[in-house]
Formats: sequence, structure tokens, C-alpha cells
Amino acid sequence: WYQRRVREAVVSTQSTGEDKTQSVLAALHERQKIIKDALSDFEKRKERMRAVLVAMEKENDELRAKTMAGTDEMTNLKSENEQLRDEKAKMEREFWKIKRENDKLKKHNILCQSEMNNAIDERKKFELRIRREMEKRENDKKTFKAVVGREKQKWENK
Repeated sequence: WYQRRVREAVVSTQSTGEDKTQSVLAALHERQKIIKDALSDFEKRKERMRAVLVAMEKENDELRAKTMAGTDEMTNLKSENEQLRDEKAKMEREFWKIKRENDKLKKHNILCQSEMNNAIDERKKFELRIRREMEKRENDKKTFKAVVGREKQKWENK
């Protein structure tokens, strides 16, 4: 960029037809102006780069602080994770203990239900036997009354 502007300045001063000294002075003056512009641009870019560098350093410090906080948080989370893992293992042991106890109770319940059904069947059989006995006695009573009534009728008719 700089060299292109210098060449353009030299060509423009030579084409005017001035004597060589004047054209060289003009070219040098133009070069000096171009160099000052370039130096000014360089200083501006240097300041922008310095501002970018400061911003990057600030961001780096923030990231470093976040990393440290993240490391602390990760340590806390690891500790919490261990506690939760221990709690889970404890709950699993308790679950299996309760499950075994529940299975025992289910077996006991099945046995009790079976015994209760057997007792109900026995009671029904007993009630049926008593009912038949009562019906038999009732029939016997009726038969006895009928026989007594017939016999009484016979005696009265004679």
C-alpha cells in the first residue's frame, strides 16, 4: 500500500515537466506525507490492538475466575454426587429388606386365606348337616303327628 502510493506520487511529479530537483523534492515531500499517514494509521491500529489486548486480558481473567468457580462447583457437585450415591445404596438395601418382608407377609396371607376358606367350608358343611337334621326332625314330628292323628281317628271311629 505504501509503495504503491510512493510510485504514484513519483509518476505524477515527473509528468509535470518540472526539473529533476523539484520533482525529487516533491516526491520526497509526498513520500514524507505518505509515511506520516501510514505512521498515523499504524498508531491508530496499535491503539486498537492495545484496546483489544486489554479486553482479551480482562476476558481471560473473567474466564479464569469462572474456571476457578466452576472447579469449586464441580468439587461440590462431586461431593454431593457421592452423598446421593450413598443414599441411593442405602435406600436400595432398605427396599430389598422391605421386599423380602413383604414376600413373607404375602405367603403368610395366602396360608391364612387358605385356612379361612377351609374353616368357611367346614362351617357350611356343619350348617348344612344341622339344617338336614332339623328338617329330618321336623318331618319326623309331622309324621308322628299324622300317625297319632290317624290312630286317634281310628279309636274315635270305633
